[in-house]
Amino acid sequence: MEFGKVSTEQRLFRVQRRPWKVVLVSSWHSRLKNFLLGLLFVVVLSGCTSGSTRTRLATTTIPSPRLGEPSLQQTQLKGPESLPGPLTNSVSTWLAFSRWCVENGLGTPAILSSRPLRLATLTGLGEVVVEGGKPYMLLGGTAVFLAYPPRVVNSELLLNGLDLEKKLRPLACSRQNPQPIRTVVIDPGHGGRNHGATNVWDGSLEKDLTLDWAYRLAELLVMRGYRVFLTRTNDQDLSIAARVGYANSIHADLFISLHFNSVIPDQGQAGIETYCLTPQGLPSTLNRAFEDPMDSAYPNNAFDEWNLFWAFRIHRSLVTATGAPDRGVRYTRFMAVLRGQRCPAVLVEGGYLSNPTEARKISNPAYRQRLAAAIADAINQ
Repeated sequence: MEFGKVSTEQRLFRVQRRPWKVVLVSSWHSRLKNFLLGLLFVVVLSGCTSGSTRTRLATTTIPSPRLGEPSLQQTQLKGPESLPGPLTNSVSTWLAFSRWCVENGLGTPAILSSRPLRLATLTGLGEVVVEGGKPYMLLGGTAVFLAYPPRVVNSELLLNGLDLEKKLRPLACSRQNPQPIRTVVIDPGHGGRNHGATNVWDGSLEKDLTLDWAYRLAELLVMRGYRVFLTRTNDQDLSIAARVGYANSIHADLFISLHFNSVIPDQGQAGIETYCLTPQGLPSTLNRAFEDPMDSAYPNNAFDEWNLFWAFRIHRSLVTATGAPDRGVRYTRFMAVLRGQRCPAVLVEGGYLSNPTEARKISNPAYRQRLAAAIADAINQ
């Protein structure tokens, strides 16, 4: 059955708030009929003249969970100890990339090109390629944006110290294993009156496409033994505070927010982008005219290293599985759904609904299944 279409034979499903689980409720037609007849009988006897209240079934197969609106207290820091430490001068300077690689056990980089100066060295995740003036590095062929384009000074390629500490080191030099993922919260973007973008190919709405994508991902993860929660399970208008509070209340190990992009009237841009929260002290890749206070630290900044780890792994899997243009792992502060998370958190833009070619792919359920499978594979890798 295609998403959003309800046949006359459809049964009602219910989601339990404990590990994401679907329970079939059979023979609901007869139960509803008996209930309505009983209600009519009571109304006639009581002589009630007030208008009747209709219960409308959601057009999706699973109605929304009973999510309580969290208080502001739930999304604020518990205390100063939750914040990362202050910035130090040791990571706010420009460092020679070659020397940094040698000092961190990566060996002397090879010179791929002198004009422009392009260096490469091997890491556990593949070859890292850095080029003077280019705003991103390539790691195993996957683009990861830098805060500052590398500089060339006296034939030496220099990188910002915070880029090296907050972006390259966690991916190329980390010896730690990620915390085991058992509980995943999936956040289908938008909902209710917040339609999100519109698909230029068929007029479908982002809020419906993200919900379908979330269901597909949830099913794959449950089949692999994960506990999965959705912030919304139907066409529900849900605040950012509620999404953040919900994930924190169940102590998620990983939070994934699903979206699709659009830049109407421009129909040329295409590709997948994956976002995580900008580390303290660095400018964001994207701010959309919002303020970008570099000195600010948010609860989710305590997970900078693992935010990047999961953003990179998920992004690489998505680009590989779909063949979509690689628009890179990027950083932002204005996405409030990431700032308050108390676990590793990423936001995925699964393609451009404003691009006719990509919009047509996204409208195909098989393509959304591929998007879901790519994320599930990255988590279960």
